[in-house]
Amino acid sequence: MGSGRRGDTAADAVGKYTSTDVEHLLKKMKEENVAGVILDLRRNGGGSLEEAIKLTGLFIKEGPVVQVRSREGKTDVNEDTDPRVAYDGPLIVLTSRFSASASEIVAGALQDYNRALIVGDISTHGKGTVQERQSTPSLRPAAGGHGDQ
Repeated sequence: MGSGRRGDTAADAVGKYTSTDVEHLLKKMKEENVAGVILDLRRNGGGSLEEAIKLTGLFIKEGPVVQVRSREGKTDVNEDTDPRVAYDGPLIVLTSRFSASASEIVAGALQDYNRALIVGDISTHGKGTVQERQSTPSLRPAAGGHGDQ
């Protein structure tokens, strides 16, 4: 049984990749025998889809995390393929109406896997979307002209 201490990660997370930071902190908290973990995604506007999948993967064995549908209607399933689980104890995910995009994907996947209790506002931002950079054609006028004919 744990010490009853709740893991607080905010002060310790400092790196470039959320999943790497959280994995390090989860290892530290397991060594301290925490009774549970609270993942605070309130007011989190999202981030990298890849990081959302890796973060979810810290709490599940492996499997689908999110489906992405292209403009053309093609659906791709993005999965956690790493069977390692960094933390399998009690987990609460805090959300708010300002939780959006990747944070909604993490919370939704952890809920779908019955891996976390979601606590917060009645709904999140509702975006839960994946945005992808697309190149666009140059909007500069053709050489030699600003409308000259």
